[in-house]
Amino acid sequence: MSIVGSEEIHPLLGNCQAAGPVFNLPYFPLTPTFPGSGRSAWVPLPSKWHIEFGTPIDTTRYGPAAADDPMLVFELTDRVRETIQSTLYRCWPPLVPWR
Repeated sequence: MSIVGSEEIHPLLGNCQAAGPVFNLPYFPLTPTFPGSGRSAWVPLPSKWHIEFGTPIDTTRYGPAAADDPMLVFELTDRVRETIQSTLYRCWPPLVPWR
């Protein structure tokens, strides 16, 4: 599944790394509305999303032990990444300025 546009609901301006551990968070985002806008900061900004479901990758031929094979996991991960990237290039030409 490829999703474009979700990053626009809370545009990230920065990351306050010192505040993350204080609030037991992996990072502390700084957005146009957070942390200064109170509860309204949790309301997402309007944005247009494009969601496309790709062809499923068949993994039924692999058994449960295949999850422990790092090369196979890397190969499948790479295949998924390439599939998503090609979908993004095909569906969103503005994202590829050199095209």
